Amino acid sequence: HTQEFLGSLPMPGNGHRGPMMQWAARQIATYARSASMPLECCVARSDGEHGIFTQVRPVVHEGLSFLTRCADYRFLDSATVKAALAAGTTVRMTHPDSGMVRDVFDVPSIAWPSSDDNTPRVRLVVTRSIFPADKKHRVGRRIGNEVFELFATDRPATSLHAADVVSIYLQRGQFEASLAQEERELPAGHWASN
Repeated sequence: HTQEFLGSLPMPGNGHRGPMMQWAARQIATYARSASMPLECCVARSDGEHGIFTQVRPVVHEGLSFLTRCADYRFLDSATVKAALAAGTTVRMTHPDSGMVRDVFDVPSIAWPSSDDNTPRVRLVVTRSIFPADKKHRVGRRIGNEVFELFATDRPATSLHAADVVSIYLQRGQFEASLAQEERELPAGHWASN
């Protein structure tokens, strides 16, 4: 992560997802071209509100890679995903702050469920956590006492290990933490100006 802030797009309410994603993809692509960076080396990371393919399409259209928390839980009905879950995992992650334990499953290539014939094959990383029945989960799909989270990307396993995909997504707060640290260290005149 370059830790460079490329812009902000404030909108009333929750904004308009499509225009926000198109604007962000253009900003990233414009920046990459001006810095002579190959577009395929730029990964646009987006939250679950953009976790359906129509929201990822502008990123793909600009020639960028993507990593998003996937909100399309139809993937869990896929025989390919069910087979990956049944095969078990060798990757277990423990989040350093919360202590949450996630089993990680990698589905290297799967068609994004859609009625659109132009939807791509993507890589799907699935995490599974055990949640007691009396404990609420904030994200993911609960099935029994297990909560599944989905992360879709076009980056192959040779580029990012499945654990890296999850870490990149979950560590999104590191950028905000870096900005907060800079604000504490820099004089007020640096950021409180025209």
